[in-house]
Amino acid sequence: MSGALLEVEDLAVHFPTPEGALRAVDGFSLRVEPGEVLGLVGESGCGKSVATLALLDLVPPPGRRVRGRIAFAGQDVTAAGPRAFRALRGRRIALVFQAASASLNPHLRVGEQLAEAARLRGARPREAHARAGAVLERVGVPPAHGLRAFPHELSGGQRQRALLAMALLGEPELLVADEPTTALDPTTQAQVLALLRELQRERGLAVLLVTHDLAVAAGLCQRIAVMYAGRVVEEAPAPALFAAPAHPYAAALLGCTPPLDGPRRARLASIPGRPARALEARAACAFAPRCEHARPACLAADPPWVPLGPGRGARCVVAADSAPAASGDPGADARRGEDVRRG
Repeated sequence: MSGALLEVEDLAVHFPTPEGALRAVDGFSLRVEPGEVLGLVGESGCGKSVATLALLDLVPPPGRRVRGRIAFAGQDVTAAGPRAFRALRGRRIALVFQAASASLNPHLRVGEQLAEAARLRGARPREAHARAGAVLERVGVPPAHGLRAFPHELSGGQRQRALLAMALLGEPELLVADEPTTALDPTTQAQVLALLRELQRERGLAVLLVTHDLAVAAGLCQRIAVMYAGRVVEEAPAPALFAAPAHPYAAALLGCTPPLDGPRRARLASIPGRPARALEARAACAFAPRCEHARPACLAADPPWVPLGPGRGARCVVAADSAPAASGDPGADARRGEDVRRG
């Protein structure tokens, strides 16, 4: 049996359109170990949020999962069906959405929403209220104010903390945080990330942090998975990825990030070209048209997954030149015995 807490293999999610199937997620594979913090990064539109929704069978119609395997703690939940996903949601896996103001009911006090979440997890009414106050206090929102407040009466940072509190009520093993610091000012963003780090260490949580912000990922994550055109194209321990990215897309993303030290650039770098069209079937490397290292082989076939060392790999012909043969599946390579290095 695999030791991974979460293992995803070859996941694909399509949305029907008049022009054909839109492949929002296409060949997505990922592995999260117990107690680790994994960052899923990529530019907007690459499929990060759809992939995380698919983990809990929450893809909105008309989208649907067309293939792939999702296993949690060794159980294949895709084979077990909808009931298995329902047993995980809000209990063993908790999801924190990126827009706190849209995730909280504006017509109910925050305390009522937290208490309802506690009751759904088996607490009696009086116990539910007590647990709501305790968890709200733990995330840094004074219960005297937070329990009675409506969402609009809280600041953006307090609303995000309230969502974290709601997620923690189920005592999950895995917390999926989808852009948890979106629309927060830098000071509040740092406070929310520090709280997330504290909670992860305190409770031994595994965290899947979904973000387009590489600085956020660098400050919190032990490993990074870089996503492009619906799939993971590089995975590595965070220090290794930021020091020497193997995939040209990962390198290009880092090149677009303004340096915090050293001389200022006259102009920020950008990635030329347009993102891959999700309506087109994959027959080659999706990044090849934008890649300065592209070769004829990149346009001839879909590149394999190339193991590059312990806990590291990339889906790239260029990376394959200096690496052993690959299986084509990061999850399968990990199961063959690759240890996941912690950053």
